[in-house]
Parts: sequence; C-alpha cells; structure tokens
Amino acid sequence: MYSDRFLGCIWFGFWLYLVYDSPEEHPRITQEEYDYILLNQGDEKVNKNAKIPWKSILSSKGLWALSLAHFGSNWIYYTFLTVIPTYLATVLMFDIKKNGLLSSLPYLLTTITSCLASVYADVLRKRNIMSTSAIRKLFNTAAAVIPAALLIGMPFAGCDRVWSVALLSLAGAALGVREVGFMVTHIDMSPDFAGTLLGVTNTIGNLPGFLMPYVAGVLTQEENSIRTWSYFYYIACAVGVFCAAAFVIFGTAELQPWGSTPGEKEEKKPATPEEKRKSFDDNYTETLVGDTDVKKMQIKV
Repeated sequence: MYSDRFLGCIWFGFWLYLVYDSPEEHPRITQEEYDYILLNQGDEKVNKNAKIPWKSILSSKGLWALSLAHFGSNWIYYTFLTVIPTYLATVLMFDIKKNGLLSSLPYLLTTITSCLASVYADVLRKRNIMSTSAIRKLFNTAAAVIPAALLIGMPFAGCDRVWSVALLSLAGAALGVREVGFMVTHIDMSPDFAGTLLGVTNTIGNLPGFLMPYVAGVLTQEENSIRTWSYFYYIACAVGVFCAAAFVIFGTAELQPWGSTPGEKEEKKPATPEEKRKSFDDNYTETLVGDTDVKKMQIKV
C-alpha cells in the first residue's frame, strides 16, 4: 500500500544527491561532462519576461487536437488504472493479491515499452525516416487504437483468465508508447510555453478520471456481467479511436509561430567553442561550507 511512497522517498534521495542548479555547482562532475555541457550551451538566453500568447494558443487547432489526444489516451489509461482491477475481481473472480505478478504484468510492460519507444523514435528522427509530426501521430495512434481493439476482445475471452491477462498485457505494452506520442508534442509545438500547453491539455485530459468510472458504474450497476462490461469496452474503444483520429487529422508537432519568444541576445556573433572556454575563468573555485571545515574544489577548463 505504501510502496509507491517508499519508492518516492528513495527517488528524492537520489535527486538531492545528483541534481544541482548548474554544472559549476556540482561537486562530482567529471571534466568530460563539464566540457560537453559548456561547449553545447546556446548563446541565447530565455526571455523570462515574455507574455503568454493566450489568444494564439487558445485559437490553435493543434492545441485542441492535442487536448483530444490527451483525453482519449487518458480514458484508456484510467480504464487500466481503476476499472480493469474491478473487472478482474468482480467478474472473473480473479484474486489480485494471490496473483500479484500476473496482475502487475500489463503495467510492467507499459514501463518497458515506454522506454523502448523513446529510443526507436529517436532513431526514426535522426535518420530522417519520418518527420517529427509523423512520429508523434504514429505512436499516439498505436497507443490508442491497439489497446482499444484489445479491450473489445475482453468480452470474447469470457471467463478465461489466461486470455484476459494476455489481452490486457498486450494492451498495456501498446499503451506505453503514448509517451512518444502526444506527451512530448507540447515541447515540439512550443518550447517556451510547453508548460502552459500541458496545463490546458491536462485539464481536459483528466476529465476521464471521473467520467470513465461514472460510465462504468451506470452500465454495470444493474447487472455486473461480461455482457454489460462489453458495452463499456466498446465505448472506451470508440473514444480512443476518435481522439486518435482527430490528432492525426488536425494535430501537429511543428514549432508554432507563437511557440518561442526572442531571447535576450547580445549584439555579437555567436561564440566559438574556444571563445566559450575563454569566457570562463581558467580555474573555477567553489567554496563548500561543512559543519567544521571548508573545502575547495577546482575544475580546470
């Protein structure tokens, strides 16, 4: 019950130990890492005073297509998260506690495929096999249509637990690739206002969090059977396919005209790697104050 909290505490410990505000402040950075970051820093700074172009954002059809993709994907995702365990326990009489490994298999596969899909998407883009928009639409469609189709197969599996878990596992594996679909499209469309876009789409995308359980409850309150649950799966499939199709037709992963703001540029030509090195002191010294002593660290550049 508290395992996720425990894992969160472990993650937080690593975050405190590993993450710093800048490479100059990191006490354990290697020379190779420092040089790589230094030589790949841009010459343009983020304009922190830029105003959010709300009118352009809210009138963008790409944003609303992205919101629909978020909505449809979350409808299926929340189906796995909240409704499927109820179906397994009350319809298939599946003891989730005694079959913990099988019950967690769909979620485990979701994690694995999300990592693999990220690598594959990068390969497709670096080799110019597909455009960024095509990649986002491909993976988003796969993450919506495949799980939706497999959910329709659930009623046909009947009370066969093996087939039911197999279908759910395949659907969970397909659902994992959504991270390379609509999720990262916010950054593609607007690097400077990606957080704002996510705030809009996430508001719409989380509506299934209460709509979907309500629909499931209405459909199954009179009769908790495979037949009544099949109606719920048909609706989930329709929602997933419709939202994925809307993203394919109207969505985009191209940088929008309002997606970035002019940075605070200095009136000089871009610095060369050698000039960037010289812009730093030959020796960077940071004073680290401990409980009883003072340590000094030098990183030669």
